[in-house]
Amino acid sequence: MSESDRGYYPFIDGLRAVAVLSVILFHYNFLHVSGGYVGVDVFFVLSGFLITGIIEAKLRRGILSFAEFYERRCRRIIPALFITGAICTMAAIVLLVPQDFREFSKSLKGAAFFYSNVVFADSAGYFAAPAATKPLLHTWSLAVEEQFYLIFPPVLYAAHKAAGGNRAFICFAVGIICAASFALSLVLMQVDSDDAFYLLPPRAWELLLGSLTALVLARIRLPRAAAEVLAVLAALGLGLSFAYYDRSTPFPGLAAALPCISTALLIWTNVSSSTFIGRCLSARPLVAVGLISYGLYLYHWPVLAFSRYFFDRELSVSAVVVALAATFSISALSYRLVELPIRAGAWMPGRKTVFNRSAIGLLSIGAIGIIGVNAGGLPSRFSSPALQYASGAHDTWDWNRCMPAPDQLNDRTICRIGALGTLAPSFLLWGDSHAAALEPAVDARAKAFNMPGWYVGYSRCPALIGAAPIRHTPDDHPCLRIADTVFDLVRRNGIKHVLLASRWDSYIDGWDPRGNETKQDLTISFDTVDGRLKGAEAFRFALRETLNRFRSLGVEVWIVEQVPPQLIDVPSALTKAIAFGRDPLLLRRPFEDVEERRHAAATLFGEYVGSPGVFFIDPAEIFCPNKTPCLISESGHALYSDGNHLSVFGALWSQFMLDPFFKSLPAATGKPTETR
Repeated sequence: MSESDRGYYPFIDGLRAVAVLSVILFHYNFLHVSGGYVGVDVFFVLSGFLITGIIEAKLRRGILSFAEFYERRCRRIIPALFITGAICTMAAIVLLVPQDFREFSKSLKGAAFFYSNVVFADSAGYFAAPAATKPLLHTWSLAVEEQFYLIFPPVLYAAHKAAGGNRAFICFAVGIICAASFALSLVLMQVDSDDAFYLLPPRAWELLLGSLTALVLARIRLPRAAAEVLAVLAALGLGLSFAYYDRSTPFPGLAAALPCISTALLIWTNVSSSTFIGRCLSARPLVAVGLISYGLYLYHWPVLAFSRYFFDRELSVSAVVVALAATFSISALSYRLVELPIRAGAWMPGRKTVFNRSAIGLLSIGAIGIIGVNAGGLPSRFSSPALQYASGAHDTWDWNRCMPAPDQLNDRTICRIGALGTLAPSFLLWGDSHAAALEPAVDARAKAFNMPGWYVGYSRCPALIGAAPIRHTPDDHPCLRIADTVFDLVRRNGIKHVLLASRWDSYIDGWDPRGNETKQDLTISFDTVDGRLKGAEAFRFALRETLNRFRSLGVEVWIVEQVPPQLIDVPSALTKAIAFGRDPLLLRRPFEDVEERRHAAATLFGEYVGSPGVFFIDPAEIFCPNKTPCLISESGHALYSDGNHLSVFGALWSQFMLDPFFKSLPAATGKPTETR
């Protein structure tokens, strides 16, 4: 039923308020609403319910007009979206460094043409830019809804015509599509969780659940007592989702069923009866928030993202309060001065005017996005010293060429470093992306000592035998197979010196919660006869296994400890410091803070200090000289390409820390450069 058929239900706006407040509190890390992201799923179910009710009622009366339907969508959605895009563009021009502005421009183009969910699905992953550099990240859900609005109404119309208005057939068809979408979501969660999260096909079932609520449940009247009980259970289900889900919960998939079903039940029970929960949701303060919920959703994330980006840290409580006040003020003004007048027809009274101006507005911000991408992020906005720091983000080498398919890793495909020729390798460098970032330093010192070597490095795979991250993504490498292959290569080729380098801290403790980066969980597991170990215990057993197996071959093992991890994206932060007149020295992370983060790995490594055949190299000795705040730049260049990987410049600058390793190798015939 359309809203005009059944009257206005204030609890709908109350549900909108709950949804948007949960999302805001989650994003702002406020009041510990760890599962607040499910508010988006509440919106999806509500949208499916409302849109289906409107369309189906008009179909029954034979008065459905697609032109009218899309005119209403334009009036409802595009004005605030245009304001968001325009404000974000102005802020981005002032604040974002070139590489970040270029990424912003991609998302601006995606938001303008309603495919930003595809943009973010493609850009997600291990090396994706941190969320703080994506002020339009939240528009992915708007894109999902708009794609649904473009596809579902014609499908519903076609089903109605094909079935001659037979309601049972229509409900059955929608139910089949809903079930297929849910099944796809479950499959994609195992294959490609980013696609499962961002794309319409695996998300459509949530909107279609709302559609089924409108088509089926809303027509079944519940006894009052049953409605009260179901409403309470639904509210509890939604509350549990908010309170107990968190960033580590596999989502959407099966976990999304609880908040979605709970929302559908809340709609059904309160359309059927006036329940206690419905009356609570109908409270005036909640309804008032619900009325401006669209603006709140659109504006809250850019305010937060740009604030975090400018300050390069999480906001203080007082800053959060100011940001929230600004968000509510902007949303209220937008609702009163722009959204309401346009929806009421006071502005843009004609349908043709609505379509024309909507197209012009979206094309204009889309064009800015295209220009930003093609112009490389408009680097002319920054000075030469700032751009030199910014270039650190691209100061990497193509280590993908040294990552053959794991089943093809062998003596012929392995990367050779150091002195070239036909000599057998004197050493092997093994690790993850941190080993890859260190490779230019190892290669340079190996050449200086005239030593041939091999290199094996696969992202997200620690240099540990028997260990692999618990959570996998589609582009993860089979770490256990790689480790076994490396061991076999060392054994068969008589290599007696191995250099291990990895991001050890993340395999023990996951991501640093204070850091500013992607949140993929790299915590490892290790299987024993007594069961599966995780985290620190898995690391202890895997380290023991690795050292014992190598030492059984008479191999000396050298471990490069964690490069001092940063809480900032170093090239970006240094660029902003120069651009905004801040002191770059204030960006250096205190040594004590670095040691606290590295403590777990250092403790486990400490068990082998002085053990025969095991040696350590600590990069902190040169990055944090005399235990001072750790260096992130030198001679106007960033030492990191992000917050934890060394740039090529940083690797070459720090190469001399590897001299103890190379001096230990037999028959070193080179004449190395003087050490630092």
